[in-house]
Parts: sequence; structure tokens; C-alpha cells
Amino acid sequence: MPALDQERDNGVVMRTGSISLLVLAAGLGLVLLAGCGDAVEKEVVQPVENMLEGRDRATLEAASANVRTIRMALMRYPTTSPDDLFPSNGDIFDYESLREVLAGTNLPEDMADLKWDESYGIEYDSDGYQFRFSVKAGTRDRETITATPAGVTVR
Repeated sequence: MPALDQERDNGVVMRTGSISLLVLAAGLGLVLLAGCGDAVEKEVVQPVENMLEGRDRATLEAASANVRTIRMALMRYPTTSPDDLFPSNGDIFDYESLREVLAGTNLPEDMADLKWDESYGIEYDSDGYQFRFSVKAGTRDRETITATPAGVTVR
């Protein structure tokens, strides 16, 4: 039977005074943290922001490199098609159809592995003589990466 200053919860005995002390320490920590705003900004927030920015730069570079790979595969496509044209809009309408049309490119099953935002999907438009392929990067800013026969742009 636990003493009066203890509570029993699921077989664990905790002292009420210990919990109160923990809550008091957490509250005191928050007050001290608020008083050290500039120091916390400099020592905690800024390094985390720098890490996130670095991760976004690396993700954007990988996503752009993967779009350049798709662009090169699309540029080679007319050399093997019977009519010497780029794939039509009906040929490429989602990531799975892109994988089928560019089967020799060995694209991964999961679009996220390419560092692209899966919720956006892909956009493809072609008249057979030109094409425009766009995705969103898997970064916090969701930059649009677009490939055309002229090159790759990031916005």
C-alpha cells in the first residue's frame, strides 16, 4: 500500500513531490529561456536553421540532377521512336507512365527517392517537337524544376 504522499499509476509509484519539483524546474527553465532570447537564438535556433538550409540545398541539387537525367532521356527518345518525336501527352501523364516510357533510365519505383515532392506529381507537355517537364523539389520551399530541350531551370 503506497504512502499518502505517493500515487500509484499502472504499477509505477511516483512521489507527488517529485512531480511537482519536475514541473517547477520545467517552468523555471522556460522563464530563464525567455530571458536569454538572443543567446538562445544564436546558440540553438540559428544552428538548426543552418542545418535545415543545408539539407534543402542538398535536396534541391539532387532533385535538379534527377531532372537533368530525365531531360537527357527525353532528348534521346526521338532517336529510337519510329516517328522521331518526343513522347506525347498521352504517353506521359504521371510518374508511373514516365517510368514506362523511359524504362531504360532505371527510375526508382518511389518518386520521393528522386527528391521530388510526391504530392505535386509531375507535369509533362509535348507537341512531339518540344517538351516541358516539371516537378517540385522535396524542400521546404517546393521550388519548381523545369526541363525543356533548352535546359533545366529552377524557380
